[in-house]
Amino acid sequence: MKHEKVAMKPLMLQNPFLKTPDEVANLFGLPLSARRKVKLIEFYLQEEVKLSDRSLDNLGSKGISKQKADKAIEPILDSFERRFDLDLDQLIPDGTLIFELDVLWQAAIKAFFCGLNSGELEVDTNCFQPFVAFIERRCREYLPQKEVILQLREREGLDPGSHLVEFYEPVIGKAHLRSCHQDVAIKALNQFSQDRSYSPTIEELEALSALHQDFNLSLFASLDLVALNLLWAGYNDEQRSEDSVLVEILAEDAKCYFGRLIAFIKRKVGCSFAKISELVPVQFDSSESGRTEKEVKIERLKEWRKGKTKPSVSTMDEFFSHFDLDDQIPLLIYGLICQAIDREISKYRCADERALLQQTYSPENYRRYYEKEKAAASLSTATTTTEATF
Repeated sequence: MKHEKVAMKPLMLQNPFLKTPDEVANLFGLPLSARRKVKLIEFYLQEEVKLSDRSLDNLGSKGISKQKADKAIEPILDSFERRFDLDLDQLIPDGTLIFELDVLWQAAIKAFFCGLNSGELEVDTNCFQPFVAFIERRCREYLPQKEVILQLREREGLDPGSHLVEFYEPVIGKAHLRSCHQDVAIKALNQFSQDRSYSPTIEELEALSALHQDFNLSLFASLDLVALNLLWAGYNDEQRSEDSVLVEILAEDAKCYFGRLIAFIKRKVGCSFAKISELVPVQFDSSESGRTEKEVKIERLKEWRKGKTKPSVSTMDEFFSHFDLDDQIPLLIYGLICQAIDREISKYRCADERALLQQTYSPENYRRYYEKEKAAASLSTATTTTEATF
């Protein structure tokens, strides 16, 4: 068609039981724009996409002509398929619907491991088995909910808000909510379906918050297990520790969760914050502020600890590169998790809501999720090699 356009927009379905790959990337502050995604592909493949930045921005919004998109992007996709021995048409078949999250997650995890294996660091991908097992399990548990979505879509003029209980009932029992929270959440959802102006009780707010954060807590637990696998790679079973590092981090005292990670590092390394600040990467020009580079680094670390500024993923990566090689990726994982929690809490302005979320991310509540994911990972039938799984 002459006016047919192609767009590459982030997929945000806002289903708290199973987030999309784009929603998880957004949770961790990773780039979602079409321009950033294409630039990342260019970086890994060392090939240029012949589209201007303006066209890339249009690709992520109103779209560009299919002819222009095919001409610029098809060669890159062909190169990607050859390099990693993939068939993208099989990975995401034509006609895949946006709520077929099992298909989209399989493709996303495959692409993730392709990118991981193309980097300079040698990483044992088997260490990521707890994360893969978690996503695979959620995708299986999501299937009854997907059937409900298909049925609801067939009803013309349907108001989705009137069917909240119907939407959540197939999966709420699979979440790691306390049994009392499950019952209260269903009751509150039923009230919302009947009356949009309904004001939930404190008990109902607590249950709905637990439901909304359930995926995040399970995801963080699976990544906590991944970090432990990376930390203890090369050790035998008798030497490994199965204690959660994230529980320790959450128990630290700081004004933000990334600050708790810095406090955890300080305690483990046994040095002062001033000493840690020496590792902070900064763009320094003494003529601009009149301060020394040391003063700038100390001030930047204070900002991180208080949550006034957040280091970018690349800045975190550079900061953690000064630590032992085996600790670098685990520290980056915990950095991403802590920043994700800070982002979740920053969405709320009401002190009571923020306090409720802090309770949700308490070490005691998180430990329940960690123990459940640890047990699930050990019992999972997911194969331990990503090549066999995907």
